[in-house]
Amino acid sequence: MKRGILYVVLLTICAIPLHLPKTYAQDAETACYDAGKIWDYETQECIVFSGMVIDIQYPIEYAAYPFAKAAIDEFIAELEDYYFSFMLDDSDLAFFIPYAWEAIATYTIYDLNPSIQTLVYNLYDYTGGAHGNGYYFTMTFDLENERILSLEDVFAPNANFLPTISALVRADLSARLVEMSDPEWIASGTSENIDNYQDFVLTPEGILFLFEPYQVAAYAAGPQESLVSWDALDGLVADNIVPTPSTREATVVDEQSCLNVNMIFDYESQACKFYKGYIYRAVYPLELANAPTALAIVDEFLAQQEAELLAFMTSEEWQLFLPAPHESHSTYTLTHYDDNIFTLVYETYTYTDGVEGDFYYTTFTFDQDGQLLTLEDVFLPNADIVSIVAPLIDAQLSAYGLGWVDENARNDLNSYRNFALLPQGIQFFLDPDDVGASVEGSPQILIEWEALNGTTQFGA
Repeated sequence: MKRGILYVVLLTICAIPLHLPKTYAQDAETACYDAGKIWDYETQECIVFSGMVIDIQYPIEYAAYPFAKAAIDEFIAELEDYYFSFMLDDSDLAFFIPYAWEAIATYTIYDLNPSIQTLVYNLYDYTGGAHGNGYYFTMTFDLENERILSLEDVFAPNANFLPTISALVRADLSARLVEMSDPEWIASGTSENIDNYQDFVLTPEGILFLFEPYQVAAYAAGPQESLVSWDALDGLVADNIVPTPSTREATVVDEQSCLNVNMIFDYESQACKFYKGYIYRAVYPLELANAPTALAIVDEFLAQQEAELLAFMTSEEWQLFLPAPHESHSTYTLTHYDDNIFTLVYETYTYTDGVEGDFYYTTFTFDQDGQLLTLEDVFLPNADIVSIVAPLIDAQLSAYGLGWVDENARNDLNSYRNFALLPQGIQFFLDPDDVGASVEGSPQILIEWEALNGTTQFGA
């Protein structure tokens, strides 16, 4: 069951500062990096973070052309495989700033004539560093003959077109870039190498050549383009490359048309999209720097959280019907029973599909040696824990109009595993699905020590 915005139904945690002495003398940011984590300057928190978003507009205009659709689908699949394989295979991958890696693509269609069209993908990706990068991917379709045209196909057989193109493009870019590049850089990016001209667009005015940042100039100059007119290519062009007015009508894009090609309909942009992404973020407890045993348990928990989210992203069960990433966000609160025993309470929000996400708690209660305490450690030996706590919790649930949905959950000790020891008593964090809380929130039930009637090894 999905739950909306979390609010505390019952008593909130008493957030008393942890009395463990901090052993790190350096500031929190340095301590965070020393722990191999990321410092979030905006929130001033030490975090564990990773994320990837692939957001590609899908040209539904070519759904009726199997050869074109197959080429587009292959391009998207290769892009997806590249990014996610990189994420999965590089075990040493580290993020130094809390931003998701991104691959975002929008497209434009240019008509040479009713039969020949060029699809231009404008891509932006960010994989760390000071800035992202932009690049192009183009495909020119001959819809009548059901084939993809290469640059060689645009010209007559045996036409020596590269010297003409190279000279014209080099002169154009040199005149416009001036101090933003240098002659050697431009010469290299516009040499008579056909690989330099793979990103081309057939337009009624001529061939528009696209150049990514760094190909002919520095990143600061941005991507470049150069138009070579048809008149300048007179005598070199193939007979079927004839600019004529296009009669193409606008394609209707709606949810059903997107579903027909297994894509997502983005209501905001009114476009079909291939969308896949995840974001994992968890605040890291630097306060446990002097408790390595406890910290190792937390590290294992966070690593498992992240691994489960990423595994879900690449599983056959994955599905998403909205252009929004699968997410997991965890924050924590530290409370203490006394100077030696403390509880780390992680509150996690997850979103994997649908309209709303889920909230749940995971708690860790540690003794002075950093050893994990269970409910069995809290109660006296051989105590029937469920029979002791269940009636007390039932009474509080009833007061708030809640109750156990499944009697088996009520009678299962695992339903009570998330707890915190406080000076006042034991605070239990229940699964909202188990007690019918739904959108009302995640119940936190405080059972005072007096009500436990000497059944525990702890007390006020």
